[in-house]
Amino acid sequence: IAVSMNIDMTLILSKLGSEAVANFAMPARIGSLLHIMVGLVFLPLWSFNGAAIARHDYKWVMRSSMWMSFLGGLSVAVFGLILTLNIDQIMQIWSGRSLADQNLVVGSASIFATVIAIVAPWNMVLNAAGKVKVQIWAWGGFLAVSVFGKFVLVSTYGSWVVSLVSAFAYLICIAPLTIGSALRFIRQT
Repeated sequence: IAVSMNIDMTLILSKLGSEAVANFAMPARIGSLLHIMVGLVFLPLWSFNGAAIARHDYKWVMRSSMWMSFLGGLSVAVFGLILTLNIDQIMQIWSGRSLADQNLVVGSASIFATVIAIVAPWNMVLNAAGKVKVQIWAWGGFLAVSVFGKFVLVSTYGSWVVSLVSAFAYLICIAPLTIGSALRFIRQT
């Protein structure tokens, strides 16, 4: 997980140089606020789901996971849109200047955070149920697809594409396995 989520700066540096890293880093930090939001909102679900599973209240687990997936994804998307539309003003206040592709960097980070927010409640179901194996396979696939995609596409499209590649890799590698496994667990118990 650490490699796949933190390799962006190294890839950008090796493919585009230090100026591209500088232009990417600041708006990417603004976009990373969305990931903090996801963590703060969804991490408590792990223990809530664990308590509900211990009580065999699988209807609550299903209902809360569906609602949190929808509302969490919507909330992160709206906040991401607000950040993306206002990044010029935010960067002017923060650093007194604009950077190349800052709207694209924050916009793609917003898309990635939204995808994570939609899937996060289902991750918390698997965590609470102790279903780790499927997550290891999913993250292994994510690592391979995202690093390869970033390595191939960053030279052509620029640094902003790394979060978009991550979102796509998350959608094809993590989302189906995570959501499918969580739903199977809930329905089988």
